[in-house]
Amino acid sequence: MRFRFLLILLFSFLVSPLYAGSCTWSWTATITDEDRYNSAGKKLLTLGQVLAQDRYLYWVQQLPDQIDKIKSDNYWVPKGIEKTAKFYSKRNRQILTEIQESAFNILQSDREQFWNCPKAKIHVVKSGWDCDAEATSYVDIDVTSCE
Repeated sequence: MRFRFLLILLFSFLVSPLYAGSCTWSWTATITDEDRYNSAGKKLLTLGQVLAQDRYLYWVQQLPDQIDKIKSDNYWVPKGIEKTAKFYSKRNRQILTEIQESAFNILQSDREQFWNCPKAKIHVVKSGWDCDAEATSYVDIDVTSCE
């Protein structure tokens, strides 16, 4: 009985790293005032909202002929981009807005630049055991430059 327990315990330690952080997305972005306001001109209040708006504007620029699909709630796969691309779908962008604020790791100095810098270049890493918002372990945001 003791041997079985030790075997199960050992197996769980060996397998758990395979599943921990099984969904990691990283990207770079440039945050400007255009990203800090939604298309209706309303100021966005959370880091997740600004990241979602940035990804929306990014994909509208990358795929101008597919704007209706980018705005749509329907599932779709864009043509002409790599399969690992994320946040082109509205649902994936909404996930960013649903992440708990406590999951965001950002230095106070970077936070100030994120909100106030006219052109903040950032690097973002979102990681969790799944890709959904409630499964997000952390979102690291590093401001790499402020212009």
